[in-house]
Amino acid sequence: MKKTWKHKVFPLLLIAIVLLTQTIVSAETLEMQDIEPIPSKYQAIIQISAALKITGNTAKCLGEVILKSGYSGTLTVTLQRQSGNSWVYVTSWTASVPTGGSKKIVGTKSLSIHGTYRVKVYFMSSTENETLYSQTAVY
Repeated sequence: MKKTWKHKVFPLLLIAIVLLTQTIVSAETLEMQDIEPIPSKYQAIIQISAALKITGNTAKCLGEVILKSGYSGTLTVTLQRQSGNSWVYVTSWTASVPTGGSKKIVGTKSLSIHGTYRVKVYFMSSTENETLYSQTAVY
């Protein structure tokens, strides 16, 4: 009996499928057993944000933090003005963040000095400190 191309190709395809299946199973096993989870950037913080909007001569400053369960701390929102290569204090607002909770601080300030401003948000807990800056705005 003469073997056709189908008889020659079918066994090769069957071998290829078996080898491919074994490779996929091995890769899945490696992923599940040997790769350590990547730690979160923050220990206590789920989310932190800073924002600044200047309308007319009024700066509206926003700072917000959302904490993981079991953590509390203090949130400070500071308005800063650029002076040369540094940033100077204008005003700030501070509030406690309850355990596993969130805090949003919205502060307004009438501006009298023209320049470039930003908001600095600083969160402090017993386990970590984090500082975040808003985008700048010009008055």
